[in-house]
Formats: sequence, structure tokens, C-alpha cells
Amino acid sequence: QQSLTVDAAHPLVQAAAQEIRNLHAFFAAWLGGACPPTDEAFRRCEEALAPSFTMVAPSGVRLSRAEVLGWLR
Repeated sequence: QQSLTVDAAHPLVQAAAQEIRNLHAFFAAWLGGACPPTDEAFRRCEEALAPSFTMVAPSGVRLSRAEVLGWLR
């Protein structure tokens, strides 16, 4: 089996890691009530999720992007 080595200093890896941190900060603020409940603020979430995005809930139910966004709203 071949192993994969990731260069943590690579600019693409750094950009991906920063996007994860930024999106996590958005979710913490949005769900914690520290973010204004405006369309402008929520756009951050909408722009991050691809049209084909799905999420599997703990119950095993697969949710579409629209269902997830609706739940978060």
C-alpha cells in the first residue's frame, strides 16, 4: 500500500486549513447567536456548500444541501 505525504507548508494545504478554520468560526458564531441572523451573514455558509453537498445525520438520513441550509436558517 502506498502512503501519501502531505507538505503542511504547501500554500494549497495552508489555504484549505484556513478555510476550515474560517468556516468553523462562522458555524460557532451562527449557532451560538454571536452572528447577526441576516442573509448577508448566512451567505458565508451558502457559498461554502457545493450544489451537490449532502450530509448524513446521526440517524442515518441523508440530507440535501437545501435541507441542511433550511435547518441551519
